[in-house]
Amino acid sequence: MYTAPSRTVLPPELDPRIGRGAPHLRGLKKLLALLTVTLSVLIVVGSTSGYVVVRWFNGSIARIQLNFGDNRPAEAEKGEQNWVLAGTDSRAGTGSEYGGNAVEGERSDTTILAHLDADGTTTLMSIPRDALVTIPAYDDPQGRPQPAHQDKFNSAIMLGGPSLLVRTIEGLTGIRVDHYVSVDLAGFKRITDAIGGVDVCIKPSSLVESTFNDAGTERVRSTNLNDPFSQFRGVVGTNHLDGDQALAFVRQRHGLEGGDTARIQRQQQFLGQVFRSASSTGVLLNPARVTSLIAAVRDALTLDSETSLNDLEKLAGRFRGLDATKLRFETVPTRDFTENDPGAVTI
Repeated sequence: MYTAPSRTVLPPELDPRIGRGAPHLRGLKKLLALLTVTLSVLIVVGSTSGYVVVRWFNGSIARIQLNFGDNRPAEAEKGEQNWVLAGTDSRAGTGSEYGGNAVEGERSDTTILAHLDADGTTTLMSIPRDALVTIPAYDDPQGRPQPAHQDKFNSAIMLGGPSLLVRTIEGLTGIRVDHYVSVDLAGFKRITDAIGGVDVCIKPSSLVESTFNDAGTERVRSTNLNDPFSQFRGVVGTNHLDGDQALAFVRQRHGLEGGDTARIQRQQQFLGQVFRSASSTGVLLNPARVTSLIAAVRDALTLDSETSLNDLEKLAGRFRGLDATKLRFETVPTRDFTENDPGAVTI
């Protein structure tokens, strides 16, 4: 089992290399909140901090070597790039929070395949974490070959690390991955704290959801303002969220009208606020705040060894200056189980 560090081909309307589906705001996850903060930091680093700081920043980001294997998809067309943006549930650096050491390894809690087209269009396609997919053959940590098998998509990174995650995506989509970037729970918290927290507005709701706890021994009551599972606590109206409560806010899925759809809407709301906060003069013109933000982003990111700071700056610049009409969100379609279904999810 991989320890976290301290084909079915898509239908044409969802293949970011060809057709462009109708734009909608589905599948946007907390990972994009990190990236919007990152782009602000990179622009500040590149334009005001000088060569020495840029070199220090680039040299101190955590990097991993990816093993792509053989028989990879064809390279992207000239001027195009494909990024895997992964938000993992690794508990590294969170102490006893969120299960601490009792939750081993990491799973890809959020995975987005970002296609940067030469015409300036960007397509962000979310891959559901629980979709049943084919995990390619791999070698376990003891070097023993393991056969290809079907499993939940988010198990790939736990079994074989980022390399197996990328290979799974390439096998699923037929799209060659050029770059990989990830952030874990601790990194998300540090980023939010570095910009001084984020304000969100919560509407009243009468929904009370009763759900069994993880042990299945008793029922837990959750509302949109009080959820014991995510540990989010809020009030109707404006809430100023620090790193801990921001993470709880975007992770909550119980007690919300609309379930996971409502959680996605929360994450979109949070994303907008993070972007405004990170881009404000109160952050970017405050030397202490910028220093803290640079350090937080440096500690939060993990990149593949072939991705440079220039590559990351290009990705950041694409998000920062992107025309809303050229940003498209998609989610890989799935279907529910049927009684005669062995568990496959049609993709």
